[in-house]
Amino acid sequence: STSIKSIHQIGNTVTAEFETTVGAKYSVQIVPFGSDEPVKKEGFTATDIITKKVYDLSGLAKKDYDLIFIDISGKEIKYPLIIK
Repeated sequence: STSIKSIHQIGNTVTAEFETTVGAKYSVQIVPFGSDEPVKKEGFTATDIITKKVYDLSGLAKKDYDLIFIDISGKEIKYPLIIK
C-alpha cells in the first residue's frame, strides 16, 4: 500500500500520515515547485500500516513545494505545500 492518508499543516509544521506496507521501504522528499532537487528528504522502512511523520519546514524559503511520497517500486504521490 502506498498512499497519503492525510496531511495537516500548521504554520511551518507538517504532519503527514501515510498508508504503508509493513517492511516496505519509502522515501519522502520536499521539493521546491518546478525543481527536481529536494531540499529535504528522508527514507524509512514502515513498521505499521499507518506511518505518521512530522516535518519542521521553518528553515525553508517562503514559497510553494511538493511533498513527494515514493515507494520502493518508484510509485510517486505528490502533495502541494505552501510555506508562508
